[in-house]
Amino acid sequence: MQCRLGSTVEVETAVKALEDAEEIVVDEMTLTTLLFCGVYEHLGKIPKRLVVSQGTLLNIKNWELMRADPNHLGGSLGMVNGQLTFVSGSKEELEESQRKTRGCYEAIRQRL
Repeated sequence: MQCRLGSTVEVETAVKALEDAEEIVVDEMTLTTLLFCGVYEHLGKIPKRLVVSQGTLLNIKNWELMRADPNHLGGSLGMVNGQLTFVSGSKEELEESQRKTRGCYEAIRQRL
């Protein structure tokens, strides 16, 4: 799986590749993208065998631990009104991120 721009040609090529594949290798970057786009649940709908390395599984499990310190909530860096701005995270965002991470991890484990 890879991120793409989504042109018609890319979509057709990706659909053909998925149809022809017997199994799909899912790496950490793919899982990160699916998690933060809020669509990791779709992994369970893919009618192919998913291949995930033990290292990737361990890293996903550790994402939750890395975000576990309520005294250092992190945040996001992005453009706000044309200026690069850091927006601090909240306890609710931390808990939601941990919930999604656990869900993603469990979704993968169920498919293995």
